Amino acid sequence: MSSPALCQRRGPALAYHWDFGDGVVADGAILTHTYTVAGNYRVRFAAEGLDDKSAEKTFLIAVTGSPILPPPRRYTEPHESLHLRKRSGEGSNGNRNMASLD
Repeated sequence: MSSPALCQRRGPALAYHWDFGDGVVADGAILTHTYTVAGNYRVRFAAEGLDDKSAEKTFLIAVTGSPILPPPRRYTEPHESLHLRKRSGEGSNGNRNMASLD
């Protein structure tokens, strides 16, 4: 989306503000935006000029199709290293020899 053509009639603009209608807002003269869900969106554009006046334009766009997303990745927690510690107890024949996790 490009804003300079929308503001040329009123003189140079100092700031450009976009509301893409899907919860995303951004500032800049020339931006790209990707919608993640098909639907109808009301896009609002505003430009602030040197004369402390702003120009505003609202327009509707229709988004069709579905985005091409990469396959999902499985999230895994980082593993802490396991430390085994042998508890001393009776000899090799007793049941009190154990390993425990720290």
